[in-house]
Amino acid sequence: NGSTLNISNIFFGYNEKHTIEIAPGLKDIYGQILSLKKSTQYTVTTMPASSYVKFLDDGINIMEAAYPHKSLFEYQNTEDDSWYSIDKTDTPLDTKFNAMQQDKKVIKPAKKDTRYFEEIDLDPLLTNGKGSVKFNSLVYYKHYNYWKEEWQISPEQNCTSIQVTDLGVTARLGLNRGAVLVTSLSTGKPVKGAQVYVVDNYPYLSADELIEKWRYGGNETDEKGLAVFDFD
Repeated sequence: NGSTLNISNIFFGYNEKHTIEIAPGLKDIYGQILSLKKSTQYTVTTMPASSYVKFLDDGINIMEAAYPHKSLFEYQNTEDDSWYSIDKTDTPLDTKFNAMQQDKKVIKPAKKDTRYFEEIDLDPLLTNGKGSVKFNSLVYYKHYNYWKEEWQISPEQNCTSIQVTDLGVTARLGLNRGAVLVTSLSTGKPVKGAQVYVVDNYPYLSADELIEKWRYGGNETDEKGLAVFDFD
Protein backbone atom coordinates (compact mmCIF):
# COMPACT_ATOMS: atom_id res chain seq x y z
CA ASN A 1 0.00 0.00 0.00
CA GLY A 2 3.03 2.29 -0.27
CA SER A 3 3.51 2.67 3.50
CA THR A 4 5.02 -0.68 4.51
CA LEU A 5 8.58 -1.95 4.28
CA ASN A 6 9.07 -5.69 4.76
CA ILE A 7 12.54 -6.97 5.66
CA SER A 8 13.00 -10.72 5.39
CA ASN A 9 15.66 -13.45 5.36
CA ILE A 10 17.66 -11.80 8.13
CA PHE A 11 18.24 -14.35 10.88
CA PHE A 12 18.02 -12.64 14.25
CA GLY A 13 17.65 -14.31 17.61
CA TYR A 14 14.57 -14.16 19.83
CA ASN A 15 13.86 -11.07 21.96
CA GLU A 16 16.68 -9.04 20.46
CA LYS A 17 16.79 -5.32 19.82
CA HIS A 18 18.19 -4.09 16.51
CA THR A 19 18.55 -0.73 14.84
CA ILE A 20 17.58 -0.40 11.21
CA GLU A 21 18.81 2.57 9.24
CA ILE A 22 17.09 3.58 6.01
CA ALA A 23 19.03 5.93 3.74
CA PRO A 24 17.68 8.34 1.12
CA GLY A 25 17.58 6.96 -2.40
CA LEU A 26 16.26 3.54 -1.43
CA LYS A 27 14.34 2.02 -4.35
CA ASP A 28 11.65 -0.62 -4.52
CA ILE A 29 11.53 -3.41 -7.13
CA TYR A 30 9.78 -1.05 -9.54
CA GLY A 31 12.49 1.59 -9.32
CA GLN A 32 10.46 4.03 -7.25
CA ILE A 33 12.59 6.09 -4.87
CA LEU A 34 11.68 6.35 -1.20
CA SER A 35 10.92 9.99 -0.35
CA LEU A 36 13.40 10.51 2.49
CA LYS A 37 15.51 13.66 2.84
CA LYS A 38 17.88 12.17 5.41
CA SER A 39 18.75 8.82 6.93
CA THR A 40 16.19 7.52 9.44
CA GLN A 41 16.77 4.94 12.17
CA TYR A 42 14.25 2.60 13.74
CA THR A 43 14.69 0.36 16.76
CA VAL A 44 12.86 -2.97 16.51
CA THR A 45 12.54 -5.92 18.86
CA THR A 46 12.22 -9.45 17.52
CA MET A 47 9.41 -11.65 18.79
CA PRO A 48 10.05 -14.25 21.50
CA ALA A 49 10.12 -17.95 20.65
CA SER A 50 6.69 -19.56 20.45
CA SER A 51 4.97 -20.98 23.50
CA TYR A 52 3.03 -24.09 22.51
CA VAL A 53 2.13 -27.74 23.02
CA LYS A 54 1.48 -30.28 20.25
CA PHE A 55 -0.41 -33.52 20.88
CA LEU A 56 -0.58 -36.36 18.38
CA ASP A 57 -4.34 -36.75 18.71
CA ASP A 58 -7.30 -36.73 21.08
CA GLY A 59 -10.43 -38.80 21.61
CA ILE A 60 -10.48 -42.58 21.01
CA ASN A 61 -7.33 -44.10 19.50
CA ILE A 62 -5.99 -47.58 18.77
CA MET A 63 -2.38 -48.75 18.92
CA GLU A 64 -1.31 -52.08 17.42
CA ALA A 65 0.25 -54.23 20.14
CA ALA A 66 3.11 -55.33 17.88
CA TYR A 67 4.58 -51.82 17.87
CA PRO A 68 6.45 -50.12 20.76
CA HIS A 69 3.93 -49.08 23.40
CA LYS A 70 4.82 -45.42 23.61
CA SER A 71 3.12 -42.07 23.19
CA LEU A 72 4.63 -38.64 22.61
CA PHE A 73 3.90 -34.94 22.78
CA GLU A 74 5.97 -31.82 22.11
CA TYR A 75 6.14 -28.53 24.02
CA GLN A 76 8.12 -25.31 24.28
CA ASN A 77 8.07 -22.34 26.68
CA THR A 78 4.96 -23.55 28.49
CA GLU A 79 3.74 -21.69 31.56
CA ASP A 80 3.48 -22.72 35.21
CA ASP A 81 0.78 -25.16 36.39
CA SER A 82 0.99 -27.22 33.18
CA TRP A 83 0.70 -30.98 33.72
CA TYR A 84 -0.21 -34.39 32.29
CA SER A 85 -1.27 -37.73 33.70
CA ILE A 86 -1.43 -41.26 32.31
CA ASP A 87 -3.61 -43.91 33.95
CA LYS A 88 -4.93 -47.40 33.31
CA THR A 89 -8.62 -47.58 32.38
CA ASP A 90 -11.09 -50.43 31.98
CA THR A 91 -12.65 -49.01 28.82
CA PRO A 92 -11.12 -47.42 25.73
CA LEU A 93 -14.29 -45.35 25.23
CA ASP A 94 -13.68 -42.97 28.15
CA THR A 95 -12.34 -39.62 26.90
CA LYS A 96 -13.86 -37.33 29.52
CA PHE A 97 -11.28 -34.83 30.72
CA ASN A 98 -10.46 -35.17 34.41
CA ALA A 99 -8.63 -32.30 36.09
CA MET A 100 -8.73 -34.08 39.47
CA GLN A 101 -6.04 -36.65 38.67
CA GLN A 102 -3.82 -37.39 41.66
CA ASP A 103 -0.65 -38.48 39.89
CA LYS A 104 0.04 -35.36 37.85
CA LYS A 105 3.41 -34.92 36.18
CA VAL A 106 4.61 -31.33 35.84
CA ILE A 107 5.38 -30.00 32.37
CA LYS A 108 8.16 -27.47 32.88
CA PRO A 109 10.85 -26.77 30.27
CA ALA A 110 14.38 -26.92 31.67
CA LYS A 111 15.53 -24.20 29.23
CA LYS A 112 13.71 -21.41 27.44
CA ASP A 113 13.35 -21.36 23.66
CA THR A 114 14.01 -25.11 23.46
CA ARG A 115 11.74 -27.79 22.00
CA TYR A 116 11.07 -30.76 24.27
CA PHE A 117 9.58 -34.14 23.42
CA GLU A 118 7.95 -36.06 26.26
CA GLU A 119 7.98 -39.81 25.58
CA ILE A 120 5.53 -41.83 27.67
CA ASP A 121 6.06 -45.55 28.23
CA LEU A 122 2.68 -47.31 28.37
CA ASP A 123 4.00 -50.78 29.32
CA PRO A 124 3.70 -50.33 33.13
CA LEU A 125 -0.04 -49.79 32.67
CA LEU A 126 -0.64 -52.74 30.31
CA THR A 127 -1.23 -56.44 30.97
CA ASN A 128 0.94 -58.65 28.80
CA GLY A 129 1.38 -55.75 26.41
CA LYS A 130 -2.35 -55.09 25.96
CA GLY A 131 -5.00 -52.91 27.56
CA SER A 132 -6.30 -49.35 27.63
CA VAL A 133 -4.81 -46.17 29.03
CA LYS A 134 -6.14 -42.66 29.43
CA PHE A 135 -4.05 -39.54 28.93
CA ASN A 136 -5.09 -36.19 30.46
CA SER A 137 -3.23 -32.92 30.09
CA LEU A 138 -3.72 -29.24 30.81
CA VAL A 139 -1.09 -26.89 29.38
CA TYR A 140 -0.87 -23.11 29.64
CA TYR A 141 0.85 -21.22 26.84
CA LYS A 142 1.57 -17.53 26.17
CA HIS A 143 0.58 -15.94 22.89
CA TYR A 144 0.10 -12.49 21.44
CA ASN A 145 -3.46 -11.37 20.74
CA TYR A 146 -3.12 -9.11 17.70
CA TRP A 147 -6.73 -8.02 17.96
CA LYS A 148 -6.34 -6.74 21.53
CA GLU A 149 -2.63 -5.98 21.03
CA GLU A 150 -1.62 -7.71 24.24
CA TRP A 151 0.01 -10.88 25.51
CA GLN A 152 -2.30 -13.52 26.95
CA ILE A 153 -1.96 -16.87 28.70
CA SER A 154 -4.45 -19.49 27.51
CA PRO A 155 -5.10 -23.11 28.48
CA GLU A 156 -5.11 -26.12 26.16
CA GLN A 157 -6.48 -29.41 27.42
CA ASN A 158 -6.23 -32.88 25.93
CA CYS A 159 -7.84 -36.19 26.76
CA THR A 160 -6.83 -39.23 24.74
CA SER A 161 -7.83 -42.86 25.18
CA ILE A 162 -5.37 -45.40 23.75
CA GLN A 163 -6.35 -49.04 23.29
CA VAL A 164 -3.27 -51.23 22.81
CA THR A 165 -4.64 -54.31 21.09
CA ASP A 166 -3.96 -57.31 18.88
CA LEU A 167 -7.47 -57.08 17.43
CA GLY A 168 -7.91 -56.21 13.78
CA VAL A 169 -11.24 -55.07 12.39
CA THR A 170 -12.79 -55.35 8.94
CA ALA A 171 -16.10 -53.48 8.77
CA ARG A 172 -18.88 -53.24 6.21
CA LEU A 173 -21.52 -50.67 7.11
CA GLY A 174 -24.76 -50.12 5.19
CA LEU A 175 -27.67 -47.77 5.67
CA ASN A 176 -29.30 -49.74 8.48
CA ARG A 177 -27.01 -52.69 9.25
CA GLY A 178 -23.35 -53.38 9.93
CA ALA A 179 -21.09 -56.43 9.73
CA VAL A 180 -17.72 -56.47 11.50
CA LEU A 181 -15.08 -59.19 11.32
CA VAL A 182 -12.59 -59.29 14.21
CA THR A 183 -9.33 -61.21 13.85
CA SER A 184 -6.02 -61.45 15.67
CA LEU A 185 -3.39 -59.29 13.98
CA SER A 186 -0.60 -61.61 15.10
CA THR A 187 -2.21 -64.90 13.98
CA GLY A 188 -4.93 -63.91 11.51
CA LYS A 189 -7.43 -66.16 13.33
CA PRO A 190 -11.01 -65.04 14.15
CA VAL A 191 -11.70 -63.79 17.66
CA LYS A 192 -14.81 -64.99 19.47
CA GLY A 193 -16.54 -62.91 22.16
CA ALA A 194 -15.19 -59.51 21.18
CA GLN A 195 -17.49 -56.60 22.07
CA VAL A 196 -18.11 -54.47 18.97
CA TYR A 197 -19.53 -50.94 19.17
CA VAL A 198 -20.20 -48.39 16.46
CA VAL A 199 -19.90 -44.99 18.13
CA ASP A 200 -19.16 -41.44 17.12
CA ASN A 201 -15.61 -40.47 18.14
CA TYR A 202 -16.92 -37.58 20.17
CA PRO A 203 -14.19 -36.31 22.52
CA TYR A 204 -14.44 -35.48 26.22
CA LEU A 205 -17.26 -37.86 27.13
CA SER A 206 -17.31 -40.73 29.61
CA ALA A 207 -17.87 -44.25 28.27
CA ASP A 208 -21.43 -44.28 29.63
CA GLU A 209 -22.24 -40.91 28.04
CA LEU A 210 -20.74 -41.98 24.72
CA ILE A 211 -22.68 -45.25 24.57
CA GLU A 212 -25.92 -43.58 25.67
CA LYS A 213 -25.79 -40.62 23.28
CA TRP A 214 -23.59 -41.65 20.38
CA ARG A 215 -23.88 -45.44 20.07
CA TYR A 216 -25.36 -46.54 16.76
CA GLY A 217 -25.22 -50.29 17.16
CA GLY A 218 -23.16 -53.25 18.28
CA ASN A 219 -22.94 -56.94 19.06
CA GLU A 220 -20.60 -59.69 20.21
CA THR A 221 -18.56 -61.70 17.71
CA ASP A 222 -19.37 -65.38 17.12
CA GLU A 223 -16.96 -68.30 16.62
CA LYS A 224 -16.16 -66.96 13.14
CA GLY A 225 -15.22 -63.57 14.57
CA LEU A 226 -18.28 -61.99 12.96
CA ALA A 227 -20.66 -59.49 14.57
CA VAL A 228 -23.80 -58.49 12.66
CA PHE A 229 -26.12 -55.83 14.02
CA ASP A 230 -28.81 -53.32 13.11
CA PHE A 231 -28.26 -49.62 13.70
CA ASP A 232 -30.25 -48.24 16.59
